[in-house]
Amino acid sequence: MSVGKTDQATTRRTFLKVTLAAGVGLNLSWTPAISAQTAAASLGPWISIHPDNTITVMIARSEMGQGIETGLAMLVAEELEADWSLIGTQWAPSDPIYGSQLTAASNSIRSMWEPMRIVGASAREMLRQAAASQWKVSASDCRCSHSTVTHPDGRQQFKYGELVEAASRQSIPESVTLKDPSQFQIIGQRLPRLDATAKVTGEAVYGPDINLPGMLIACVARCPFSGGQVASFDSSKAAAMPGIEAVFPVDDQKSLRYGIAVVGSGSGRCKKRSRY
Repeated sequence: MSVGKTDQATTRRTFLKVTLAAGVGLNLSWTPAISAQTAAASLGPWISIHPDNTITVMIARSEMGQGIETGLAMLVAEELEADWSLIGTQWAPSDPIYGSQLTAASNSIRSMWEPMRIVGASAREMLRQAAASQWKVSASDCRCSHSTVTHPDGRQQFKYGELVEAASRQSIPESVTLKDPSQFQIIGQRLPRLDATAKVTGEAVYGPDINLPGMLIACVARCPFSGGQVASFDSSKAAAMPGIEAVFPVDDQKSLRYGIAVVGSGSGRCKKRSRY
């Protein structure tokens, strides 16, 4: 890979500092993971590569319409030299290895700009080394592009899906060189958002769509001004209605916001009853 003068060579020490500061970990051990379609090999908690060559990138920030699901995946795909058409995402679970998943203040790209690129670059180099080891050639002479590692002779190739298990046994590189912006092929491009189809077809799942067995919903009727307290309330009419489990005052000393909470089996029902 050709590099420019402004390329940033990131040492392992710098990598650890950056990832720990951003709450990001990279464990490149190989573990089998089962997806809905195929078994996949995971290059740590952030990247899984499937036998059909599709790639799953874990997203540890909340998608709230700002496009962060696509944006963070682009950072990994760029340095991984991945075929963008094969990229998919999965929401990260609540696990300390993913660090703080706070999404606020337009900070997702800023805080994850370097760590996610390092994740992609490290995985790329391990895949390249795995291919080079099988071919008995220098890894630096092999080329990664579109989820494929190409032999120096330009004829032999391995798809990433064929290499990932062997790659997981490679040592984490001591250093990785991130691309100069002039080399970007994915970052900065106007690519279709990964969540667009699900939203258009109605398949996207939002917070209000979650419905667990026995789940209750709370709606709070708050005082319209700070510091306003509940002088009195009569819950008898609302509490007697079907689906309402409890009605009680809310005393939020921290925010000086007070109100009445109505708890029931559905948000629509609770909102209606909170008017009484």
